[in-house]
Amino acid sequence: MTIRLLDFSRCVQIKELHKKLGIIKPTVFPEIKFEKEIVRTVTTKEIDPDELQIDRKLKKSYIDLDFEDIQINDDDFLSFEGRKVAAYIRDQNVSRFGAYRYHLCNCSTLQDMDSKGRLKKYFVTKNDSGEFLVNDISQNPPNERYLKLSLCQNCIKVLYRKKMYFRDFNLKKFFTLHDTYVPREIVKSERITEIQTYVPEHEEIARRYKKMAEYSCENCGLKCCNHRHLLHLHHVNGVKSDNYPHNLQVLCVSCHSKAPDHGHLKNKFSEQLETIKKMRREQSIVDLENYCRN
Repeated sequence: MTIRLLDFSRCVQIKELHKKLGIIKPTVFPEIKFEKEIVRTVTTKEIDPDELQIDRKLKKSYIDLDFEDIQINDDDFLSFEGRKVAAYIRDQNVSRFGAYRYHLCNCSTLQDMDSKGRLKKYFVTKNDSGEFLVNDISQNPPNERYLKLSLCQNCIKVLYRKKMYFRDFNLKKFFTLHDTYVPREIVKSERITEIQTYVPEHEEIARRYKKMAEYSCENCGLKCCNHRHLLHLHHVNGVKSDNYPHNLQVLCVSCHSKAPDHGHLKNKFSEQLETIKKMRREQSIVDLENYCRN
């Protein structure tokens, strides 16, 4: 006759005794960070790069444009791409005729030049320094240099009529006061991923720690991979809001029902307790309480 001895190394009661004596140290889980990715769309407005390119181009000393590219608005001012500009003749015979003047308006001088087909001689600029880059053809070879030019007298008459001329007239102040062009903007959307921490629900905390315990009871060792509902997350000090790792234990329903002030679980989960008895036998876990009763 073969006598089958019990393997007390897998005995529930002996494990509990060893834990009370400090022979088996309780598991302390590492702290879990509850973080989640938040993807949000950020919409920003910025000046159209093409607009910036035009501004950079116009603010140089001059820009080589056919006068056909210049618009003459209803207010008689010269403009390019909506911006007010100044026009002047680049090739100048300074020694013979002195410095030519620049223009802001479709004045009688420009209209006369237009009738003679001579507008192609003009360049335009947004440079507001008052100095214009001219090609002095009175020199041999021609000398390219900056000259301070005065505003055309006929343009001054137009400005007077419009009450837009002022003492010590200068281009910088004129453009600041009267160039009301607003550059086009483009809307850009960008998806940004952020990591945010959050306060989880109890169910999520329990799910994370059960997974960390490999779906096994920390007390009796019952493996519940296929019966995860038989595992509970136990708060050692009884405070359910205290979710620090040292206060948490993953216990099967049977072990949880034996914790202080948890005896009511025996009636509430009676069917699950029967399932646990069966599973313990299948996994060769000894429960002296049930063994003695049988």
